[in-house]
Amino acid sequence: MSSDEAVYDALTLILPEAIRALQEVNHPKLETLEVLKVDLPFLVATANERLKTTPLTLEDQQLQELFRYTVTALVKSHRDGDWRPYVFMNELFYEALPVKRIVDWILNTASIPPSPAVGEVSNVTPLVLGKTADRLGGKQFLLLEKASFENSLFREIIDEYVRRYSMNLDIVNLENVQEVSKLKESLDMLFVGPIGGWKLGWRGMLTLASLALKRRGVFAAVIPLNAREGMKTLLSLMDVPPYPDVKQLVDDLQRWRFAGVRLSKDKGFAGIVAVKR
Repeated sequence: MSSDEAVYDALTLILPEAIRALQEVNHPKLETLEVLKVDLPFLVATANERLKTTPLTLEDQQLQELFRYTVTALVKSHRDGDWRPYVFMNELFYEALPVKRIVDWILNTASIPPSPAVGEVSNVTPLVLGKTADRLGGKQFLLLEKASFENSLFREIIDEYVRRYSMNLDIVNLENVQEVSKLKESLDMLFVGPIGGWKLGWRGMLTLASLALKRRGVFAAVIPLNAREGMKTLLSLMDVPPYPDVKQLVDDLQRWRFAGVRLSKDKGFAGIVAVKR
């Protein structure tokens, strides 16, 4: 087993903790974990056995703690109606070293003009929008579900990002077809990343990018490589579906008429930069 694969075993080891935590608050997402109960002892034992020959690195342990915190965020939002841990979890994803490296790679790789129109999907801590605004100015569009837009804490956090990065931001209701359609062929770049954007699924990302990007516009994304157990189930608790492997991602982009596909793979995640033809 390669060191990059150890992260999946690291995440498998916290599945029993996740079950116990969700049981304590009778969380509706328990159903997602119930199907694993029979196989879980085998999965954990196998993961432990593999990790005897490939010990966890500090980065693996960091990701393990991050995913532990996603369970904490689920519990607190359900039990207490407290969404602050969810916000903190979003920020932690962008601090996780593999994701941070990919985001830096995207910002350095994507070729977009000065004063661009840039969109980001379902992120209540819109870091990439902020960084592009800080570097290049332009206009920013944050596509959010209605529930996120109406959450007063999320709005407060978004307003903080607007002030910090001097953004010229419009919020678009992602669930309103007419509002989304107004973005048709208007964006120089569309970014999709953790964790809300991942709920779109791969086909949803491709559909939105094809609609909203100008010709020669850039589709940039951080993709979870979550087909394997551990990451697959933990992300499914956040309504994130499984994503294809790297080869399938590239093949699909080419089929959807994206060119110049560039890829960066890092410990369970992949970064993509591609240009709409």
